[in-house]
Amino acid sequence: MMSRLNIKTSLTAFCLLCVCFTGFDEAPTLAQAQPAYLQKLMQANQALAENRLPDAEKTMAEALREAERLKPQDDRLATVLNDQGWLYYRMDKPAKAESALNRALALRRKLKAPADINQRIATTLNNLGLVLVRLNKKAQAEKAYKDAITAFGAVATMDDKLAAACNNLALLYTEQKKYDPAESLYKRVLENGLDKVTPDNLARTIDNLCTLYQVSGRQSRAQNLTELALRVSQLKGDEMVIANTLHNLAALDSKAKNYAPALKVQVRSFDIYRTVLGADHPAVAKSLDDLAGIYASLKDKARAEECYREAIEIALRALGPEHKGYQACVNDYIVFLKAQGRTEEARKLESHISRYAK
Repeated sequence: MMSRLNIKTSLTAFCLLCVCFTGFDEAPTLAQAQPAYLQKLMQANQALAENRLPDAEKTMAEALREAERLKPQDDRLATVLNDQGWLYYRMDKPAKAESALNRALALRRKLKAPADINQRIATTLNNLGLVLVRLNKKAQAEKAYKDAITAFGAVATMDDKLAAACNNLALLYTEQKKYDPAESLYKRVLENGLDKVTPDNLARTIDNLCTLYQVSGRQSRAQNLTELALRVSQLKGDEMVIANTLHNLAALDSKAKNYAPALKVQVRSFDIYRTVLGADHPAVAKSLDDLAGIYASLKDKARAEECYREAIEIALRALGPEHKGYQACVNDYIVFLKAQGRTEEARKLESHISRYAK
């Protein structure tokens, strides 16, 4: 049976990616003289990137102390506060994150410079929205996201920052079962962002929209995403993110019995997995197994059997006979054989599997 990838993981990944890290506008080279606050900020963000959170917290506090020596109303201080808020979010300290971001927001709202100050305000609002969701302050989070979308939208029809805010608000609406406004936000990103938003973010938007269709019982609408998803898959981005999105779209199409579009995206997903991971990877076996299921539903028995057999061979080499992944591939083939009336072959495979079942 074809299944979606872990939805919660997918959504979280997109949220984290969407947090708009401000930092410095242009990273200085080592040869350039760097203010003390900026040196500390760079060190803190490097520690964060390496998941050395205690080091990052300590160095970020030092960066903040240096930034507070600047003039009281200075966006460099707001930058440090914004990044400190993101660090606290990563450390699961939402109350501290809220305090830092509110302070950054209040400071930025008083400033008239730099020229992109409105975008910087929007960045902080988007980050604040994520923190407020974690604090279960949903109404305040909705307002923060809406204000961020308005500010970002005043500058660009669509870009990655605006796409981030749209997705984060749509995720909140999906959680609240406000499916229509959530769908509109996702479509806004997809309709306006094809040549302006990175392929990874487009793929995640498609994946989030698929999740909305799944939880709202609108699976049949997923087939409308097929050509767009295939087009995104031809762009240069994180191939695994794109492959996972295609896999999830195929699963949703299959559930809605839209097997023709499911086949298109599953074939493309399989090609990416095989190219990126190599022919003997467990994910390739799983993708082939799912592809076999689609062919079986389309009554293409020869291709279905070919895919099932190849999936089993790969899973055996990659995982071994005692692994549940291998046994799942064999069990799917057994179901296929029984549907064809090939009960003796199915019985032999069941006997084979029973030796390794725990």
